[in-house]
Amino acid sequence: MNGARKWFFPDGYIPRGKRGYLVSHESLCIMNAGEEAARIKIWFFFEDRDPIVHEVEVPARRSLHLRLDKLGIPRCKPYSIMAESTTPVVMQLSRLDVGKNHHTLMTTIGYWEE
Repeated sequence: MNGARKWFFPDGYIPRGKRGYLVSHESLCIMNAGEEAARIKIWFFFEDRDPIVHEVEVPARRSLHLRLDKLGIPRCKPYSIMAESTTPVVMQLSRLDVGKNHHTLMTTIGYWEE
């Protein structure tokens, strides 16, 4: 097995901030080490609104770095992610937070289930 089919990331947050060419954002990094394409449905859960759902495909033996600020996910609003894939994949969430006096990077592997 090369990963899992169901992934969870309870702590999502896209901060405001820009410095030079750097823009604060989060990316969902997906690696498909398998022999077939992975079709992935991603739910974004919020405290005060209905979920946003996106679908992506990651070809066999490829990776995808999905910029979440490009998907209409609101900035400065906490959210959680649940993703289900048709084939096992590995997922990681990364957050870049830049501002006038700081530059931080956070990354985490999510919780997974079969």
